[in-house]
Amino acid sequence: MASEDYGEMSGEDICEYLREKGLEKWADAFNEKPVIKQLELDDDFLAKKMGIDQPEDRQKILDSIFKIWPAAPKVFNDPIHGHMELHPLLVKIIDTPQFQRLRYIKQLGAGYLVYPGASHNRFEHSIGVGYLAGELVKALKEKQPKLDINKRDILCVQIAGLCHDLGHGPFSHLFDAMFIPKKMKTWKHEDASVEMFDHLVRSNEDLQRMMKAYGLNLTEDLEFIKEMIKPPEAKKKYKGRPEEKFFLYEIVNNKRNGIDVDKFDYFARDSYHLGIKNNFDHGRFIKFARVCEVDEQKGDGQKHICTRDKEVNNLYDLFHTRYSLHRRAYQHNVVKIIEHMITEAFLMADEHIQIKGSGGEMFTLSTAITDMEAYTKLTDCVFDQILNSTEDNLREAREILTKVVDRKHYRAGLCSFACYYGLWDEGKGPPSIVWTSTARKTITKHSKSREKRCRGFSQCTSLRRSSWFTAGRLILKVGELPGNNWNSGSK
Repeated sequence: MASEDYGEMSGEDICEYLREKGLEKWADAFNEKPVIKQLELDDDFLAKKMGIDQPEDRQKILDSIFKIWPAAPKVFNDPIHGHMELHPLLVKIIDTPQFQRLRYIKQLGAGYLVYPGASHNRFEHSIGVGYLAGELVKALKEKQPKLDINKRDILCVQIAGLCHDLGHGPFSHLFDAMFIPKKMKTWKHEDASVEMFDHLVRSNEDLQRMMKAYGLNLTEDLEFIKEMIKPPEAKKKYKGRPEEKFFLYEIVNNKRNGIDVDKFDYFARDSYHLGIKNNFDHGRFIKFARVCEVDEQKGDGQKHICTRDKEVNNLYDLFHTRYSLHRRAYQHNVVKIIEHMITEAFLMADEHIQIKGSGGEMFTLSTAITDMEAYTKLTDCVFDQILNSTEDNLREAREILTKVVDRKHYRAGLCSFACYYGLWDEGKGPPSIVWTSTARKTITKHSKSREKRCRGFSQCTSLRRSSWFTAGRLILKVGELPGNNWNSGSK
């Protein structure tokens, strides 16, 4: 049944499947047919050529067979990669509720509230990563047949790319980097991606059967897929593939040097939607990529994905693009202020948002990550749920989100290091302002002059304690701007 001809299926396979489904009284009729074409399998075919008289019986057979029929690849039209042809199994995964959830999670969190074009979602990014993962592994197979990359390897790499972000919560990294750490310290979205993938496979009827139909070994290959999504701490712990194929783990989530198809897609996609230039050419990287055994004296003696020396400038562009995106968009002052406000609202609303999970149990915003049925229902929509609520226990959270919508943001103030030194030297209880690690290093370096730099302290004592996001910057409430030593602005 793992035939490359997606339009055909053997009568023997159909017969076996019908027996397993308890439809054995019609199974023998199919057993005599060597090949049945998908286009001819309809109600009329079953009635006239297969002799199945009852309409309800014919419908039951059609419903059962088409659940596992090897479908044709599907083409997705994408603004970044053009026409992306995806394997039928990937299409089956895309059509699940667990994957469709990604339509409602913004790729750049609160970035779209500053950059109008940055309204793209994790959904299209994940499809793009699945596509690029397939392109890279197929290119390696074509250029280096001795690597023994087989169809199972290719399909697993594609699935891992497709499912690598299943675990993201509302507003993407805001949820796992700013909200959840206030509640628990050890959780990462990669952990949730693995759990959500398990939940996806268990919850969708006939998905495992379809995986088997395309030749996957469920025990070995599902483990391999999850290892690519969240690699183990040590390479020796890999179970999905032997050591000679460890290079496959560098395609989706490359812990060795960070060069992987996840970044290829989001650099290109984010740059496109932000209007920021991206000079890195991922297509060229894929074309020149080769698997080489690294010199034992200079490396670990294992096979790794490498590129030609003349392509070094392309790699420079990759890392420069990353730097540029962080500097101009990801760490944008107003983006971080808005994310701080949304996080504050989520923390206030946490216990008052109830999400129904498995067994009818109710979960909060922060505990939904422990139950994948509940977590499937948690998306960016929680923002509107709080904003449009009428409950009194959500009033404070609602007021903060109303300020976000009304563009009444907290203000960003840039303080001279004198203020930091003053707070550092005073040491009378919790400081009014939290200083940055950069300031700490500066204080240590210039400790001899600290006493001369405490004049700004009196101007800072009236400020409420708040949080910082970038070196030398603080988040303040409107109306709490101090004296002349500060340069302030809302943009």
